[in-house]
Amino acid sequence: MSVWVARMRILSQLPVSVLAFPLVAIFHALQVIPVVGVFMMMFGAALLTGMLVNVGMVGMAIEVPIRRFASRGASTSLMWLLIPLPYFGGYGFSAYNDHSALQDLRAEFDTANANVSVPFDPARHSLVLVDRAHSYAGTLTQDFGLPVAYSENENQTEGYLSTRLAEQDLCTQVRNEPLARAAFIHAFGFHDGDRVGDRHLDSRFCSLRMPAKPQNTIIAVATIERETTVGGLPVKLIENLVTMPDGVEFVLRGGTAAPYPWFPLPVLGCALNSGAPSWDCFVGFSRDSFTPIVSSATRYGGDAHVLARALGLMPTAPHDRSAVDSDVVEEEVQQVVERQLERDIADLREAASDPAIQLTVHSTKVLQQTPAALLALAPMIVQGIKRAAQVSDNPFRNRETGRTLANLFGQLPRDVQDEYAGDMTLLYERADRANDGRHWLYQADALVRFRQPGD
Repeated sequence: MSVWVARMRILSQLPVSVLAFPLVAIFHALQVIPVVGVFMMMFGAALLTGMLVNVGMVGMAIEVPIRRFASRGASTSLMWLLIPLPYFGGYGFSAYNDHSALQDLRAEFDTANANVSVPFDPARHSLVLVDRAHSYAGTLTQDFGLPVAYSENENQTEGYLSTRLAEQDLCTQVRNEPLARAAFIHAFGFHDGDRVGDRHLDSRFCSLRMPAKPQNTIIAVATIERETTVGGLPVKLIENLVTMPDGVEFVLRGGTAAPYPWFPLPVLGCALNSGAPSWDCFVGFSRDSFTPIVSSATRYGGDAHVLARALGLMPTAPHDRSAVDSDVVEEEVQQVVERQLERDIADLREAASDPAIQLTVHSTKVLQQTPAALLALAPMIVQGIKRAAQVSDNPFRNRETGRTLANLFGQLPRDVQDEYAGDMTLLYERADRANDGRHWLYQADALVRFRQPGD
């Protein structure tokens, strides 16, 4: 009996909060098992397990002093505080170091950037954003009144994409015009506000993106990124290199940091690593990722704001926005469509003369939407199909080009197709004799109707 009483007395001295830690161990152990862990992962088990750690630590830090000094019954030893105090103390020290490093870096970058002034004039210069710097185009045109921003894109007819504000009526017109979409002209809505709950869609304008070559002297902006640590703080350092027409360069510094938040947010769990693939487990503290290094009134877009200030662009409030005249933009849209059609025809000519030059449906989108041009090119399309269908040791060698040409042929009027029925039937007869039905022709839905029954 005395042994049982002694045991109960010992148990009564334990802080109730300590029960959170066996639960943490159980939850984490269950996540290690992939079959169970997958279902737990779907319900945020890693975060819930971390919350249990904090419940135990906070509860112990509050409960132990109360039970030690305020309880008239069995008292709890203050030694239990040796668990939460190092936890919060060590974490607080790490968080302080991170935020100190961030403040030092922010002061250094703000001072350096304030001394940069780029002699940019939108009337005389075209701003070209290279590689990852293209992400600044929206901010510069929407929030700083830049008439148009360009980004390099070798896949486009002009070698560049332009971004500008457009009025909503024109945006709707572009969205509803198949030719515009085929020419890679797109209208995107955008939101104002920084916090998710405060964001709202601009109802007057859209961001219009289309192929267009800079018309003025080019000033280029290239982004250089580097991931490292500064005083233990993980950072992604960004240098925006502004190159003038005469080769003079200006450097603007920025990036993001990932400091520990002031209150610990432990994460304990497992997740699928699809790259390995493997079931990987992790234990650590969540960081406040994407914290801007430069001083910024918004959490996102701080580096774009620094660039805008260096270029001499002034902030534009949402109600003060203005777009380029719609008539001017409509004319440019039409010119882009015409140039894309010329490129489609040029690509078709090359592929028809040499089927080894790969032609895809994406290379002829505008041509597919232009019946008159397509009809005029019917003889060339047929000649291209004949060349692509020539019997060889590899009957699928010209499959991509052949099927694309066949798709264009299938969009011709039915009576025009029938004019070439004899040519198409002959192609299938040759393929049957030489390849026993193994040929890309049998994958061309628009042509297979010309195969004679029984072939």
